[in-house]
Amino acid sequence: MLDTTSKIFSASPDASEIEKILPRLLEFCLLRPRLESEIKAFLTKLPERDVEHVLGIVATFNLLGVELLLNSVPFEKVYYNEYQFGEKDQAVKAATALTKLPANSAKN
Repeated sequence: MLDTTSKIFSASPDASEIEKILPRLLEFCLLRPRLESEIKAFLTKLPERDVEHVLGIVATFNLLGVELLLNSVPFEKVYYNEYQFGEKDQAVKAATALTKLPANSAKN
């Protein structure tokens, strides 16, 4: 469903880059909880201000669950699909485990 929506926005000549990337970001976060640093790497084609705008849209409209990981240094946020991961504790535990992995092992 999100893939189809993404294709529709991508084909629209009037769609902004944010409108085109937002469905792909939501699809990206369906696979597993994502650290904010992963999302920023995923959105590298956008200017920094647009990345912050996308993350603001996600948080404002509750498109994804967003939690601050207090046990990470530096502090990171985790973004996750609330329907798939249910309680925030599961997503936070998965994200906390991701912060402990070497940087190159959390690619999917």
